[in-house]
Amino acid sequence: MTDEDVRLSPHAGRRWHNPAPMKALVSRALYLIHRWLGIATCLLVLMWFVSGLVMLYVPFPKLTAEERLPHLAPIAAEALRISPAAALAACPGKFRSVRLAMVGARPAYHFILDSGACSAWTDTGEPLGPVSPETAQARARDFLGATDVGPAEVIERDQWTVYASYNAHRPLYRIVANDAADSVIYVSPRSGEVLVDTTRFERGWNWIGTVLHWIYFTPLRSGGDSDTWRWIVMGLSFPALLAASSGLWLGLTRLRIVKRYPRGRITPYRGTKRWHHLLGLTAGLFAFTWLLSGWLSVHPFGLLKLNGLPPGAARQLAGGALRASDDLPLLQRQLARTPGAREAEWFRFGGKDYLEISTDTVKLRFNDQAAAAAPIAGSSTRFTAWTSRPSATAPPGQQ
Repeated sequence: MTDEDVRLSPHAGRRWHNPAPMKALVSRALYLIHRWLGIATCLLVLMWFVSGLVMLYVPFPKLTAEERLPHLAPIAAEALRISPAAALAACPGKFRSVRLAMVGARPAYHFILDSGACSAWTDTGEPLGPVSPETAQARARDFLGATDVGPAEVIERDQWTVYASYNAHRPLYRIVANDAADSVIYVSPRSGEVLVDTTRFERGWNWIGTVLHWIYFTPLRSGGDSDTWRWIVMGLSFPALLAASSGLWLGLTRLRIVKRYPRGRITPYRGTKRWHHLLGLTAGLFAFTWLLSGWLSVHPFGLLKLNGLPPGAARQLAGGALRASDDLPLLQRQLARTPGAREAEWFRFGGKDYLEISTDTVKLRFNDQAAAAAPIAGSSTRFTAWTSRPSATAPPGQQ
């Protein structure tokens, strides 16, 4: 048979279609990927697991409403002299939210504008800020009930104020208290409000909790662009995900439930390799789904990026832009129906304005007739209130 006959034969080149060499090559590549990526990322995955457990019990420092409201004095309704609309003259610009609360012994309106936070006194309409360092120290003392606090240091941001929700108030006052908890208080120079409180316990555990888990180091979270931080998180987690997925695939291909190996064994391995195979299949499924969900949570390449609203959706639900009320008697009647009111916030839904008044135990909602508002179905109330507030998106970690 000549070379030409071989070339023209229907069986010519069949050896190139034999899948066995290719299968062996792929298997060998998967073994190498699983081995070396597993060695490279095992400590990283262990760190994520341990730090995740810490996060369950010690969250990142944040001043919640439950912590903040009891520290506010009841609103002195008799001290209200001007409406929010009139007070807005001291804070020119387009506003996104407005609240009423006490600052020291005087009530004030707190606006969030496109340009940042701005507050005005309700009795004179004059701007509240900028707050002096001495006043910030007084706010810290009032909040802690302590008399010994350090000087008010001006900072742009630090490890515990990386969230974008504080951008409207920057720069911040950082005040260290000389108390048993080694508290640190952050006060807004624009509104005089306490924004964050931390203790030595929270800071210590968060270094091995949230900071490690989300790679929440200040240089990576500075500024408004979080792309560098996202790419680092994705770049660290993807090799670990690849190690887990390749190991899970190899483990499944070597497992025999029906046509078993000699002596009825379901794995070809013995000794420690046998335990690695069997435990790897069970723990590997957990590790794969856990790493995959964590990787997807930072929206790689725009995947599953559902934390944004379609253009105009918030305004459509609200029925128009939030307006500053010019009806001071209405506000006084609404407050009169809520003894012990600590904070009041306006929002809009379905073309109507509502006022949500919070005490240190309950929240009550009133319509523009000072009557208790009917419940809004589902979670629409909080959703609508969220759409009228500044963005405070959180990771994972992008607040």
